Amino acid sequence: MSQPDERETPRGRNPLLSPLRSLLHQIIKAVVLVFLALRNAFRPKAVRYGVPALLVVAAAGWYALNTMTQSSGPASAPAGGTVSVPASSLLPPSPTVEQYLKAQAAFDAKGMWSVISDELKVGVQDATAATQQLQTELDTARQQGRRYRGATYVGGIPMREGQNVYFYVLTVDGPDGTVDVPYIYVLGRDGKIVSIQ
Repeated sequence: MSQPDERETPRGRNPLLSPLRSLLHQIIKAVVLVFLALRNAFRPKAVRYGVPALLVVAAAGWYALNTMTQSSGPASAPAGGTVSVPASSLLPPSPTVEQYLKAQAAFDAKGMWSVISDELKVGVQDATAATQQLQTELDTARQQGRRYRGATYVGGIPMREGQNVYFYVLTVDGPDGTVDVPYIYVLGRDGKIVSIQ
């Protein structure tokens, strides 16, 4: 009668537990590697490179996870989570907004007031007093050195409610220098400005 080869069935080891041992070995190995990476990253000499490297790896992981999640989402979702507007829906620059901007650049309160919708003027008791107040504010801004250098039209789209939205960036000179200020103008059904943000 031949004896079993000890190399084939090591004493005290159950062959059914081999996959579990392998899994535990991989988990322990991963934990040790993460610990070593963190320890090396926070050493004084390695902080300069280790922390950014960890951030890059984390960002890459987040990007990969995000990409996998989006690709497994509904087929109708746009790629990358962006929304595109068909070119046929884009609006040309608004003459009303451009009239408002020209009046603003000229520090002309009456010109600005004339293109504001009655909907926006609802809370105003006395239009003349409101126009005078606006003119006073404009005059103060001019005395402080504000100048409207120009406006760049970015785009416009129609909304379902019958309103149109226009996006402009104004270049303004002031006491502290030149800045670019984004503005959103919403025009109502009457073609006048109902909101400025």
